[in-house]
Amino acid sequence: GYLYCGTVVSLTYSSKASLSTMQELTSQLPSAHTTIRANGACNVLMARYRCAIDGATRANYLLSAACKSWVSLRVTLCLSFLVAAFAMHAMVSVHGVGVGTLGLVVSFSFAFMADFESTA
Repeated sequence: GYLYCGTVVSLTYSSKASLSTMQELTSQLPSAHTTIRANGACNVLMARYRCAIDGATRANYLLSAACKSWVSLRVTLCLSFLVAAFAMHAMVSVHGVGVGTLGLVVSFSFAFMADFESTA
């Protein structure tokens, strides 16, 4: 929990800082357009803008990946707990659960986990 929270907070801060830089550069552009062109600073301005866009894009991509992996980890943990509980119930139960039923539950849960991780 703490590792995920720290990662998400820092990525969100990085994304907002990059977007703030982009907005600041965009707000300066219309009023100083002739000065920037006259002094030959267009390339410098574009490099700073490109760097800010790149930083925001990377932070948003990593934020999305971190959230998906966190959800995938939680779903896998819950399904593993449920399969373990069902296996314990099958072993302890007086009436017994068939080996085929237990095998189906385990294999379907692994298939569901694999499908969930591939879509997440």
